[in-house]
Amino acid sequence: MSDYKKKLASQKVSFRFDGTPLSEVVAFFQDATGLNMTISPRVAADEKKVTLRLKDVALENALALVMDQVGVRRVFRNETLLIVPRD
Repeated sequence: MSDYKKKLASQKVSFRFDGTPLSEVVAFFQDATGLNMTISPRVAADEKKVTLRLKDVALENALALVMDQVGVRRVFRNETLLIVPRD
């Protein structure tokens, strides 16, 4: 988990999402970082849309903004960043 935290804090990302499904946003983050990320089946990932444009922002902050926008949160489980509903 410490490798994840290091990467989340240190890696910068830039993107522009305009009504992009959460599933595509997570795929972008996976490709950009090489981190294992999974969306819980309890999250309607194709129905949740992200509209956000950021430049050179720490991955951790970018993820937080995306998750706040669509009402989900992240947990670390089994060497994977898991996206789950905000309960």
